[in-house]
Amino acid sequence: HLLLARAREAQGDAAGAIEAYRRVLARDPRLASAHEGLGRALARQGDYGAAARAFTRALELRPDRLSALRLLALAREAEGQVEESLRLWREVAVRAQDPGTLAEAQARIQRLAGASQSRPSTPPRTP
Repeated sequence: HLLLARAREAQGDAAGAIEAYRRVLARDPRLASAHEGLGRALARQGDYGAAARAFTRALELRPDRLSALRLLALAREAEGQVEESLRLWREVAVRAQDPGTLAEAQARIQRLAGASQSRPSTPPRTP
């Protein structure tokens, strides 16, 4: 079932991948890679909240999964949770082993830090 889920995901069939990953997780809910795959498929459909929950579960099972941490940072960013995404990207930067991941994390940190500084700290008053 895991191979089928990955194949459907690779083909761009997000709905089919979600269904297949859920079948895998029904058999073995401890598979961090299946939670991560489910999260990717959910994010592809635009359900970033559910994707974030799947990535969080993958990290609970395997805290060493940098890919799940990176994907969680992206999901939180897509949800507009700038401060949380910034915190996660900083963690990715600290843990990154390869230059590409480190460069991505640094670029996102710089962009998000600028975005969080330009946002007002209190909501504007309505007249």
